[in-house]
Amino acid sequence: MCRAIGTGSHGCPWSNTLPSTSPGVPGSDYINANYIDGYRKQNAYIATQGPLPETLSDFWRMVWEQRTATIVMMTRLEEKSRVKCDQYWPSRGTETYGMIQVTLLDTVELATYTVRTFALYKNGSSEKRELRQFQFMAWPDHGVPEYPTPILAFLRRVKACNPPDAGPMVVHCSAGVGRTGCFIVIDAMLERMKHEKTVDIYGHVTCMRSQRNYMVQTEDQYIFIHEALLEAATCGNTEVPARNLFAHIQKLTQVPPGESVTAMELEFKLLANTKAHTSRFISANLPCNKFKNRLVNIMPYELTRVCLQPIRGVEGSDYINASFIDGYR
Repeated sequence: MCRAIGTGSHGCPWSNTLPSTSPGVPGSDYINANYIDGYRKQNAYIATQGPLPETLSDFWRMVWEQRTATIVMMTRLEEKSRVKCDQYWPSRGTETYGMIQVTLLDTVELATYTVRTFALYKNGSSEKRELRQFQFMAWPDHGVPEYPTPILAFLRRVKACNPPDAGPMVVHCSAGVGRTGCFIVIDAMLERMKHEKTVDIYGHVTCMRSQRNYMVQTEDQYIFIHEALLEAATCGNTEVPARNLFAHIQKLTQVPPGESVTAMELEFKLLANTKAHTSRFISANLPCNKFKNRLVNIMPYELTRVCLQPIRGVEGSDYINASFIDGYR
């Protein structure tokens, strides 16, 4: 019976880390989800599959029973015309999923992620709870993001909004192992870096896999985790509240102890030291396009270049040295 409500063998939960939902109907205490330990905190997360039509009410029952205040969604509903996750929230107004009533209060769409705020009620209870869902939109259909900056900013926003006394953070993608595992490892290792100045990516992935199988599914994802943590260690958190900007600029104009230049110059040097591999400039480096570049060191990344309507029979006719750039929203 329970096998019918999983997404496949890659997302089967280990029974010893399975969150319990209210018993009653045979199989009603099962959900394809596992507790995952964080840094210095047991059961900090619940890793789960993207809800199916048959599991929408179970999903919200779990969220309520676990006193979750934050859901992290690491996938779009559809990618490449394939359903990755069924929509489990109302687009507007209120929907009822089993015994849980979910009301959409607010939606904020940013360049790389969307934040939705919901009010939750349970039938027969007067208690009202508020929950935020963070949906990361910048993970490509295949592979991993080209650079980790957006997911680091996303993760910091999630952490800042999750109440310290809340239940486990629910994290899901489609099967609940690949992108889900990446988010959890990066989050846990950032906490470890803050307290111990060390990381143990291999050790943490091994620990996660003892709690849910296939966590961090591909080598590319494993490499991406390293790149994200390297960027975090090298660049730190550069986000500044607007009200503190004047004081921050004053600090940047000072020369740190042991340095010969200002903090502003050091920060800019970090930007200058970021070098892109030639594999990111495929079209720009084609012989038919090289003469179209004013400067040989300023070329568009393949992933973000503007593509012109190709002219039949004219090689390189879709190329122009121009790039799409994300805004804040």
